[in-house]
Amino acid sequence: NDPAFSYWRWYTNNPSSGANPGADWWQVLITDDGINWHYVENNMSSDNRWRKFAFRVKDYVTITDDFSIRFIASDSIRLGQYLDGGSLVEAAIDDVYLYDAQILIQ
Repeated sequence: NDPAFSYWRWYTNNPSSGANPGADWWQVLITDDGINWHYVENNMSSDNRWRKFAFRVKDYVTITDDFSIRFIASDSIRLGQYLDGGSLVEAAIDDVYLYDAQILIQ
């Protein structure tokens, strides 16, 4: 009826031992058709602690049987930069929950 997701995430792209700090993306995308993806999170902000994130699905897509969620922690190559632009990226997801409200009609 009105699903929402929550998850805990941990993401860093700038540990002291890594090259090219802050250059890589943390992305969470969802789709209702398997073709068109919509960003829920799209940032380069390192956050080396566990952080809870929640979102309402209907704020981004229509509810369908083809719904999917995708988590991406990237490490892009940038030729010509230190170590060819590579960096040290670490990411984890935990406690992914799906919530949905039931409508009671009396």
